[in-house]
Amino acid sequence: MVSKSYIVDSIHAGVARLEDPDGRFFEVPATQLPRGARDGHVVTPVPADETDSGSVRFAIDQAATEQRKKVIRAKLDKLRGRSTL
Repeated sequence: MVSKSYIVDSIHAGVARLEDPDGRFFEVPATQLPRGARDGHVVTPVPADETDSGSVRFAIDQAATEQRKKVIRAKLDKLRGRSTL
């Protein structure tokens, strides 16, 4: 099964706003995110507890987050007229 990934849009007052691959936003309790999760991180759902199949937590996908940062940096450099070579 391929797991969806989500982008952390914001975290405020104990609520995390996530963006799905289709550009839709939804909110989850920030406690479902791992410690250290911040705006811009890519997260994927993982079962929170093997005994509770209805509960979901998220894990940071470090590789996807770094790839996303590189793409954004390249776009900003292009807009600013900087070469990435």
